[in-house]
Amino acid sequence: GTAAMVARRIGEGSPQQAAVAAVQAIATGVAVSVALGTVGVVFATELLQMLGATPELATHGRLFTSIMLGGNITVMLLFLINAIFRGAGDPALAMRSLWLANLINIALDPVLIFGLGPIPAMGLEGAAVATTFGRAMGVLYQLRQLSNRRGRIVVDWRSASLDVAVMVRLFRVSGIGVLQYLVS
Repeated sequence: GTAAMVARRIGEGSPQQAAVAAVQAIATGVAVSVALGTVGVVFATELLQMLGATPELATHGRLFTSIMLGGNITVMLLFLINAIFRGAGDPALAMRSLWLANLINIALDPVLIFGLGPIPAMGLEGAAVATTFGRAMGVLYQLRQLSNRRGRIVVDWRSASLDVAVMVRLFRVSGIGVLQYLVS
């Protein structure tokens, strides 16, 4: 839905309205992520057990699950902002942000999982931290690009505000796609 709304506004020759749609999508994504992350952190053990984990596995996997679900805002924003870039006609920028996030994750994984020098081995939790940190760096890169005055879509964060009407349209456009993801 985000890519469609941004693409439509860009196609209409209204990059300012595309930026408004982008801000609404980001705000919505943050709100959904905070809600899901809170539930994920609080109920990590129970969620694992609902998925069929043994009590022992659920206890041992709780911290990994809490980190991944608590940090879900990074993956939500990474993909949401990439949809903004694709809708604005800049898929290369979307790909660069994914490369950055994944390269950081790949570099940090062995360091945080197994430890290196003064950095202690964190095991499975190290993988969750590396993944979340890599994604966060990708999101920071994306936010920087959205603020770049030479980009195809430019967000002026100082004048950004919530627009409920645009959010409702975004939900309406995205509804079927969300249902498809939930079904799968």
